[in-house]
Amino acid sequence: MGCSQTLAQQNTAMKAALVSLQKKLKGLDSQMVELAQEKDSFRRKGQLAEERAYRTQAQLQETRHQLASSKHSHEEQSLRLRRVQQDLHEQSLASGAAKQELVSKSDQLDSLQRHNQDVMDTKV
Repeated sequence: MGCSQTLAQQNTAMKAALVSLQKKLKGLDSQMVELAQEKDSFRRKGQLAEERAYRTQAQLQETRHQLASSKHSHEEQSLRLRRVQQDLHEQSLASGAAKQELVSKSDQLDSLQRHNQDVMDTKV
């Protein structure tokens, strides 16, 4: 009977050890669930960060494109302005030359009119 009592005690001890291990396993399962949730949370945060980075990169690319377009437009406007200034300068030179010619023709006309008047005065 001592043998069966020893077996019973061993059986009870084994059941207690089994219950203890089951509790530990249940605790580990809970920890695994928490870790899985944390991992999922970090994964979602990582995805959000990647999405923000992608959007920021796209905005940066769009800004670069707009800047390049703006620079090109500015260069075209500067070129047009230089052409207009050159045209105005040429027109001013042409206007000055035309004024000089007009003054010269006017002086010639005045001289001819005086000469005609002198001729008319001498005939009378």
